Amino acid sequence: TMWTAAGIQELFPRTTAEQARLPLWTCQDAEVAARIDRLIGDLTKAGIQRAHLLPHKVRYNCMHIATSPELLSYPSAKGFSELSATALYAGPSMACYYNHCCDPNVSRYSVGDISFFRTNRPVPSGEELCISYVEHELLCEGNRVIDGALNMDFSSCDTSVESDDDQDAAPGPILDSAKQREIISIWPLQERLDTLSLLENKIASYFIFAGGRRSEDDEEDQHWCRCDLYQINLMTAITLGEMGRHEEACTRWDTCLKFCRRHLPPNDEMTVMILVQSALSYAATGQAEMVRYGKKLARDALQMHKIVFGGGRRRFMARYRAEFQLNIRSYDHGAEYVKKEDVEKLWPSLCPKV
Repeated sequence: TMWTAAGIQELFPRTTAEQARLPLWTCQDAEVAARIDRLIGDLTKAGIQRAHLLPHKVRYNCMHIATSPELLSYPSAKGFSELSATALYAGPSMACYYNHCCDPNVSRYSVGDISFFRTNRPVPSGEELCISYVEHELLCEGNRVIDGALNMDFSSCDTSVESDDDQDAAPGPILDSAKQREIISIWPLQERLDTLSLLENKIASYFIFAGGRRSEDDEEDQHWCRCDLYQINLMTAITLGEMGRHEEACTRWDTCLKFCRRHLPPNDEMTVMILVQSALSYAATGQAEMVRYGKKLARDALQMHKIVFGGGRRRFMARYRAEFQLNIRSYDHGAEYVKKEDVEKLWPSLCPKV
């Protein structure tokens, strides 16, 4: 059966004793709960031992799959592409046997319906291969936020973030995908920029006062995260680009890039995206020195993409064609023409055929 052939019986928890130490499993969807109960009953009738552990095995070992989630062109109006799912890997792939680490040496990616895992740096013999169970931008937030994101009761990260003792703080981030869509849809652009500025000042004050704990005069019980500030800078960079204020946008993209290089694992897919958008923003200024720097960023993006995804320039072009055509920059003399021109400057042999 799948239970034995795929190795599901070897996934945590393996025994009733291990299950007893875990929080009680519940399902709020009555229909799904009934289907799971029937499945457990069928497995038990088929002679499968400890079939009642299945819900916990799924909860503690399943993985989210998202095709190209780092691309700005990826989310649909509803927030996610149809190529998103949750899966339980077992069998020869051993994917669900990876443990979590806040400094993972393995990253996982999805392209189409294919998921793959690769080391993100040289790994010495004998070192355990680990992945991150949460989005990489959360890795700098500390155990409380990570545990909250996982909805699990374990902490494996030795961090210097002094936020875990604040028991009143709700796990973040506050600026989730729904809130980001709400902000980025604000019009006119100046109103969106003002909104982002107010949020940025509020987050900055939060981290300045008492080392990141909520001040007594803060009326809202909110626990801001560092990745919230990252998202503010990203949305501000996009907004400034739409307004044609490219030099200011470059500064914001630089800030995003610093966050990625400091807090994300090496050769991360999100860093590639920020490098691409930074390069395009520098090219959009039209200033010779800034264009030269944009070319350097473009080379870095191509090299890192080659390390992560392979395939060289051809695959890079295939994955980023939609990024080159995003309408997130304003030009004085024809956006489409300048977009193609900028791409040709940055990646000479990759000019998109529009």
